[in-house]
Amino acid sequence: MRPLKLTMSAFGPYAGIQTIDFNSFGKGGIYLITGDTGAGKTTIFDAITFALFGKASGNSRDPKMLRSKYAGLRDRTFVELVFEYDGKEYTIKRNPEYERLKEKGEGVTTEKPSASLILPDGSVVDRSADAVTLKIKEIIGIDMQQFSQIAMISQGEFRRLLQANTEERQKIFSAIFKTRNYKTLQDELKSKTSALKKDFELANASVNQYIGGICCGEDSLFSSDVRKLKEDGYVLISDVLELADKILSEDKADLENVEKQQNDIQKQREEIIKKLTAATAYKTAKESFESSFAAKEQKEAELKQLSEKLFEAKKPFRNRKKSKKI
Repeated sequence: MRPLKLTMSAFGPYAGIQTIDFNSFGKGGIYLITGDTGAGKTTIFDAITFALFGKASGNSRDPKMLRSKYAGLRDRTFVELVFEYDGKEYTIKRNPEYERLKEKGEGVTTEKPSASLILPDGSVVDRSADAVTLKIKEIIGIDMQQFSQIAMISQGEFRRLLQANTEERQKIFSAIFKTRNYKTLQDELKSKTSALKKDFELANASVNQYIGGICCGEDSLFSSDVRKLKEDGYVLISDVLELADKILSEDKADLENVEKQQNDIQKQREEIIKKLTAATAYKTAKESFESSFAAKEQKEAELKQLSEKLFEAKKPFRNRKKSKKI
């Protein structure tokens, strides 16, 4: 916001009409208002702030106190400010509450606070002083307190900006530089980041759960890699897959070796079974032979005994034949 022209009537220490043409100061740089104490510097601040927001620049000055004590009862008290914002020109006129002579009859009456605002298209906002103030806030994007901290820094007020907390300064500069859209974008990005972080944490927990299932023997070439993988908080899935492929390859080689050993053991088992079967058959045959041989010997012994008995039994017949021959 750049002031172009300020008119004060019966305002502050000025009994008459005073006009300041800021255009004569040029458009660049900062306006510095300087002078002796009591020269009216603060009044200029008060006039501009009052025109825009209906309040004086200092917290200790009530708008009712802004009428000049040197003004006559017929003098009108008002402030008119022409200013430029965003390349467009606005004119605002405002008066405080004060006592004046009646236009008709005798005595005095109270002039109520009022304001009017001429917009760049020529339309006028003059519904009420409060309505004009709201429109001003809408146009320049800041309120009276923020304006007094950044645009109209009166004597002793600069420290208020310096001493303002981070949140307050953020609001002020956000209003000045129109960063609300960026703040909205920042909040959306922060929200999405938070959601993505939550999804990442869930995914990472799931990955860690699967990592917990990865195991290998202590004699494995990758046992130390597996321990390190489980100790790390965050790991790349590509690293997990790479290690899993290595372990699977190692397990596949071990499985092939075990299957080969199993096949060899199976062949050995079959050979042993063959030998065991043959040995069993041999044992059975041997036992059968020995049993038959024992039975044969027994029969031979019995036969011998029978033969001896037969021989003994035949002796009388042989003797009888011999006697007959004689």
